Amino acid sequence: MAGLPLMVLLGLAVRDGSTPVDDWFQDSRGSGLGRLLVFTDYRTMLLALAVALGLALYRQRWMLAAVLAVTPVAAVWLSRLCKQL
Repeated sequence: MAGLPLMVLLGLAVRDGSTPVDDWFQDSRGSGLGRLLVFTDYRTMLLALAVALGLALYRQRWMLAAVLAVTPVAAVWLSRLCKQL
């Protein structure tokens, strides 16, 4: 919860635009630096989530599997809620 005030301040500073750092990364697509954006690509995230979920199910870690399934949906919902605030 300690990061929540920081996120609110960041949201107030950015509003509905992007920061110069965001623009810099977006302008770097195709370069060596732009390759770092692979970590923010939804396909990379889905693959990592699928592997983690598959391992949790294989090892019969039911609570971990449930958390892995619910967390992304909750994070998107919470992000949208906070942006509205």
